[in-house]
Amino acid sequence: MRTLSLIIIVTLSGCFKGRSSARRRNPAAQVISIGQMRFDERGQDPDAVDDAIGIWEEGLAAFPQNAGLLLRLSRAWTEQTLHDPTRSPQGYEQAREYGIRCLMSDPTVDSLVQTFGRLDLRAVRESNNAACLSWTALAWSRWVMVQGAGASLDLALVQGLARRAVALNPDYREGLPHHVLGIALALPPEPLKPDLEGAREHLRIASEAAPDRLIVLVDTAELVLGPLGDARGYQALLQDVMESAVSEDSPQAYWNRAAQRRAAALLERGARPRWSVQGSVQAP
Repeated sequence: MRTLSLIIIVTLSGCFKGRSSARRRNPAAQVISIGQMRFDERGQDPDAVDDAIGIWEEGLAAFPQNAGLLLRLSRAWTEQTLHDPTRSPQGYEQAREYGIRCLMSDPTVDSLVQTFGRLDLRAVRESNNAACLSWTALAWSRWVMVQGAGASLDLALVQGLARRAVALNPDYREGLPHHVLGIALALPPEPLKPDLEGAREHLRIASEAAPDRLIVLVDTAELVLGPLGDARGYQALLQDVMESAVSEDSPQAYWNRAAQRRAAALLERGARPRWSVQGSVQAP
């Protein structure tokens, strides 16, 4: 689908029936809505994510501080890169950037970032947006997974983002904050003492909240069971993922197909710690 220009989007969206008068008066909300309709088709059509990103990025050119657009772009770039790892790490970098801008749409957070020159834990603690916190932390943690131990110094901030999201709204997107915190706790290399038991608990909570989200099981196997040396549990969990039916109608279908591809690669690799003795990341 060729991305519509902003003028066409706003013009057409004003003609849509069934929209509230408030929404008709809000062009940014209309752009968000049209992109979301396309994004929601990603289970049946993976190209829908590219199309939604195009729509939302055009909208962002006109509304550069709109938190709703920034949030959706952070999510879309993260999901797209999970689905197509060849886009990594650039996709995660882009998702992280949109996520940070989403956080900075809060004037208090923005003021602290401007004062100290970067996003830090002081600013994170002032954010009340669990959605922006969750997607920023997810994109950032995936970026660390790809970049390796050299990026692990970012993990204190990633953990802070995830902890703040859990504190604000642990049930957001069926436990996504717990999922992200589980990843972040497991990621430090051995010298930095990963909290594998804490990670396992948060991933368990996330899996119970979203039992059909297979990627939580893949993260549990790769980031917890492998490093703990539980080869049998590692293989069994990944095999369960491979044998799970993926419903085309499920909102998790886009993630679940990515999870199964990653599970297949990990089964071929075998259970072993994620970080090598040289400190670089083990490629799945």
